[in-house]
Amino acid sequence: MSSQLWPQYSLLCCLLLGWLAPACAGFSPEQLEWLNSEAEHPALQVNEGELRFMVTGPEKPEHQQTMQITITNDTMHTGWAQVSQCHENLDQVDRLEIVFRQGKVRNLQVVEFKNIADARPQGHRVILRQVQPDSRICVQSESRIMQRSLEQGQRDVYEMTNGPFMRRFLDGFYPLNLSMQVDYPAQCLRLLEIQPEAQPGWQIRYDAHRIFLKGRFEGKLITRFRFAPTR
Repeated sequence: MSSQLWPQYSLLCCLLLGWLAPACAGFSPEQLEWLNSEAEHPALQVNEGELRFMVTGPEKPEHQQTMQITITNDTMHTGWAQVSQCHENLDQVDRLEIVFRQGKVRNLQVVEFKNIADARPQGHRVILRQVQPDSRICVQSESRIMQRSLEQGQRDVYEMTNGPFMRRFLDGFYPLNLSMQVDYPAQCLRLLEIQPEAQPGWQIRYDAHRIFLKGRFEGKLITRFRFAPTR
C-alpha cells in the first residue's frame, strides 16, 4: 500500500497508503506565506525524494499520519488487509489529495473530518477541499499489501509492503510524522524482519502479535515486514 499527499498537493498514503498532494492554483495570501516559509527550510530545498529520518521535532505543528493495519487469517490467502488511518494538521490549501496505489485499494471510505469544507473518495483518491487550521480526517479501506513466496530452501514467507509514504509538493518532499500499528495473528505468523531497521528518528517496538513504528522523516518511506507461518 502506498500513500501520498498533493496541493493540488499530494498527501501520503500511497498504498499502503497513499500520498498527499496540494493543487497549485488559487492560493490565498496565508497559503502563499506557508509555502514560502516551508521553502526556506534548508533541508527541504535539497530533498528530492531521498529518505532521511529526522531526530529533532518540528518548531510548530505539522502533518501527522496515524494508521492501523489488521492482518487476519484471510489476509494470508487473499493479500487484503483492513487499514484505518487519520491525518492531522494538514497543509492549509484549497485542494488536497490523499492518493492510494491504483488497483491496491478498495472500499475506501471517509469516516470523519473536521476543519475541511469537503472530503470524499474518488476512485483511488480522497479529495479534500478548503483545508483549514487544526484539520483532521480519518479514512478506512482494504489494501492489498501481503504476498506469499518461497525462499531458497523452500521456506514459506509472507511479505507485507507499505508505501511509499511521502508528503510532496511539486518536486520537493516535506517532513511527515508517521505512527503505525500492525496487528497480526500470532497463532499463524511469526515476525522475521522489519525494514527499515530501528535507528535515530525511527522507533520500532513489537511483541508476539503487534508491531509499533513511529518516526519523522522526509523523502519516500517504504516499510517491509517479513513473516513466517507458525505451522
